Amino acid sequence: QPKSHYFKGISYTGLKNYEQAEVEYTTAIRINPAYAAAYFDRGVLYTDCVNKFEKGIADFRKVLELTPANKDAIINTGICYYKMNKWKEALQQYDHAIQSFKDGRIYYLRAITYAQMKNFRQAYQDGLIAKQSGYTISDQLLKDWNSRSK
Repeated sequence: QPKSHYFKGISYTGLKNYEQAEVEYTTAIRINPAYAAAYFDRGVLYTDCVNKFEKGIADFRKVLELTPANKDAIINTGICYYKMNKWKEALQQYDHAIQSFKDGRIYYLRAITYAQMKNFRQAYQDGLIAKQSGYTISDQLLKDWNSRSK
């Protein structure tokens, strides 16, 4: 039964009926408090659709309690902090993710966070790693970071 509420949550999210999506994800979680996917998707809803970043962080932390090696939950926690302009907290999440997962996207996210902090040297270095890892990043952005790092 929790799966039907979970899938309704996905459907309502797709229809941009975010209030009802939240209700469905929450119902799925109430029925099965260990339903990591429902916490994750509700966290994405909070982060990407309704700007409730603290709630998103709480849901991603619950996902990590249930599935500790969940790369996307670590990354999304960092994204929440980034969207809240909490650069140091975002960096901590990206650093944690990089320790376990060598992924170009994580280096890119860390690079843009460093750029927000005006640490263009580190932004450039991480941007290069992201690009070398196959992540698409603008050459102009890399040139900009490189020129600002001097």
